Amino acid sequence: MNAISPTPVIIHAIDDDVDDLELLHYHLQNIPQWPIAFHRHQNLEEAMACLDDQPHAVLIVDYFLGQKTALDVLHHLRDEGYDHPVIILAGSGNESIAVDVMKAGAADYLSKNSLTTLVLQQAIGHALETHQLRQTVRAHQKKNEVADQELIRRMRSEKELVEETLNGSLEAMTQVLSLMNPEVFNRSTRIKRYVTAIARQMGLPVIWQFEIAALLSQIGMVTFPHELLRKIARSKELSHQETQLFHQYPQIGADMIKKIPRMEKVADIIAYQNHVYQGGSHEQPQSVTLDAIPLGSRILKLAIDLDNLESSGHSKQRAFQELQRCAHQYDPVVLQAVREVSNTMLSYKPLDVSILDLKPNMMLADDIRAKSGAIVIPKGQPVTFTLLTRLQNFTLFQPVQEPIRVLSPVTTLQEELILEGATP
Repeated sequence: MNAISPTPVIIHAIDDDVDDLELLHYHLQNIPQWPIAFHRHQNLEEAMACLDDQPHAVLIVDYFLGQKTALDVLHHLRDEGYDHPVIILAGSGNESIAVDVMKAGAADYLSKNSLTTLVLQQAIGHALETHQLRQTVRAHQKKNEVADQELIRRMRSEKELVEETLNGSLEAMTQVLSLMNPEVFNRSTRIKRYVTAIARQMGLPVIWQFEIAALLSQIGMVTFPHELLRKIARSKELSHQETQLFHQYPQIGADMIKKIPRMEKVADIIAYQNHVYQGGSHEQPQSVTLDAIPLGSRILKLAIDLDNLESSGHSKQRAFQELQRCAHQYDPVVLQAVREVSNTMLSYKPLDVSILDLKPNMMLADDIRAKSGAIVIPKGQPVTFTLLTRLQNFTLFQPVQEPIRVLSPVTTLQEELILEGATP
């Protein structure tokens, strides 16, 4: 702006001294090759009525305006959203005033006593260049903010879509597999209950991978003979050959899950679910350092062992005592979370209900069967809105046997332990 200005420079000047306005106009007219559009005002109110958003506008303000100062003017202009450069004129140079007005947002501070055409030209040119640079930077920042927000929105949408797709696909998979092997997947449902409660107690921000790993933790067993599955479900002693086969199911399941995109971490959790921290035995030799075992596997290991103990007839009190006796096999943080979560997890009591009385949070204690005897939904499934919808659609074409045996939540684990005559 110090050379030829291709567009008019709009100057709004506020000064209650008419002679000072005339002197200012004189200097502006003498700036070579600069077309000037000069607007004079004797008070702020008059100026505010004329200010516009044209790109080459500069406001020149006398420091003293009656009862007000340039600082008052600067604050008022910023409050009103006026974003053009402001140059302050004062009768004489004052360093303190100069610092104050520059802090308040003035583009420059000039003394009337030393004002010349060249000084005024340089001040206006510098003010406009600085202002245009700031506008460019702001526009760039705003563009980047918009781009960042759009990128975040797309990433969130993609993440939500992936998670919904995964969850939906895996839910369908588990429902199909539960029909094929109800005993295996009833166990998975119980294990998931513990995993969810433990992970929440630990304050983990993202637990969906742990929950999916729990639901699919037993999937490797679908390759086992039915008789072996029955022995496992009843915690019966296995032969040496059966024990060797049993130890293969985590890796079999992990290999199956790895084929699903973005499920690598879930597969790792499943693969390490039976590894112990230390003290492996001839029955379970997979003893590795704690740091080498994924956190989800450490949680899953404890949940599986707790379910095994309860399934073999141990009371919850006795199950907790057994876990404590083998504490060296578990992550101590996870084991502590189990102690704490025992105060909040639900226990269940059996009830016989009609199909209309089924509610979420109940669990199926027996298979839901059609009148023909065919299994519609196997036992062990939690009652969800999806299950209720599925059941409602089925009954449109075929009735089911009633009453339905369910487990209804009634107490916390802490209360159940008290009923057993002990505390955890």
